[in-house]
Amino acid sequence: MAVMAVSGLVCLLFPLVPGVVQLLHADWLATPTFTVIMLASAGAAALSAVGLWRLRHWSVWAYVAWCASMATGTVWFRSFGTVEEARTANMIAGGIVSALYLLACPYIVRNTRALPTAE
Repeated sequence: MAVMAVSGLVCLLFPLVPGVVQLLHADWLATPTFTVIMLASAGAAALSAVGLWRLRHWSVWAYVAWCASMATGTVWFRSFGTVEEARTANMIAGGIVSALYLLACPYIVRNTRALPTAE
């Protein structure tokens, strides 16, 4: 998760490098929406990394927030660069694949004491 936080911050630097937006033909890199999605992703990943490392009960919610930011970003990113006929299917596929990250939630809950223990 710490690597994901760092990569989110690095992605924020792409539009600042001269010529990258034109080289990649990705005008959407310089939009405020991209900045907000990457900040949310990096922040949630950093919070999740700290929570998972310290085995805090709230870490599962930070992880779910990161999953949500990843799904939002994936759906939004896939809305660019595809032919019109395949755009919706590409966005749906990206959302479904991003949702697979949620399969780790039961493991996180079990190992971070997120559920109250019976005394």
